Amino acid sequence: STDWPGQAMTSFSGSKVYAAEIPSDATGIIFNNGSQQTVDITSGIADGAVWMIVNNGSYTKAPDYYFVGSMNSWTQKDEYKFTISSNSDGRLEYKLSGVTLSAGAEFKANDTAASQTWYPSGSNCTAPDAGTYDIDIQ
Repeated sequence: STDWPGQAMTSFSGSKVYAAEIPSDATGIIFNNGSQQTVDITSGIADGAVWMIVNNGSYTKAPDYYFVGSMNSWTQKDEYKFTISSNSDGRLEYKLSGVTLSAGAEFKANDTAASQTWYPSGSNCTAPDAGTYDIDIQ
């Protein structure tokens, strides 16, 4: 419990992306800019959770993204989960480092949204050579 207007958030490199530590026993949070606020957020509070807030005070929880393909039987596994950060332009980007692929391995990215969208939406991507790759989504 914190008095209004709450704990200030930390900006990523002066961008419009902010971070805050939420106590592990929190059952609800509110984001505000000192005059407008979101409704009480009571679900989806988890380590590493990301919310996107718009000027009218509405919000949506950002989905998690996974690298999926022939190397992991097309399933979402924690070792293939992208981490989220802010790039130098202040936009969010998802990164995954050190993925070992064989030549010809097929892959895509997949999100945890209800629709489970696949990226790209068309054909699978294919690794041109065997090796270790760093992957990012912007």
